[in-house]
Amino acid sequence: MLFEKLKLALMIVPIFFMAGCSAPEPVSQDYAALTNKQTNKTIALGMKEEEITDILGEPETKDDESLTDLALYNYGNGLTVGFREGKAIWLVLESAESGYATKIGELTVGKSLEQAKQAYAFEGSPGKGPFDFIHTFKLLVEDNKVIGQLLEAEGTPYYWIECYIDEDGIIYKLLITNHEMIEPPAD
Repeated sequence: MLFEKLKLALMIVPIFFMAGCSAPEPVSQDYAALTNKQTNKTIALGMKEEEITDILGEPETKDDESLTDLALYNYGNGLTVGFREGKAIWLVLESAESGYATKIGELTVGKSLEQAKQAYAFEGSPGKGPFDFIHTFKLLVEDNKVIGQLLEAEGTPYYWIECYIDEDGIIYKLLITNHEMIEPPAD
């Protein structure tokens, strides 16, 4: 009997200890993903080319030459994925026909800049001069939290969502990328 109580105590004590010492939850990748609610499919930055091909099928076109280290694959209906070294580092929507939208805020082509500001809970950074049609939401990952930042803010890793806005404040193109886009490729 004593042995049974001791055995039970040895099984329960580690559970209490582990519950109080759990590691923080990793930051959700939802801010770096596009999802299609009709097909229940999601693609995200960091996914391997094979994973995206399994989800979307073969691309309609592949452009491995227009940008030196970035391969652009057009999956049709205005959805393009940029790969570097076989990993997605660029997601582009140019039409709502693909059915894809950002996982946070369900932003897609045809939504408004105001809806983007509400989705990311901050103003973001408007473009200047010849780029005044681009509004960027930079999201810094720090201490396992996602923090909205001005475009000029320092720190990595970060992600950004560029909304290309027409004269009526409507998104006509959406780009999701991260700090890897502007870093040189690994040798």
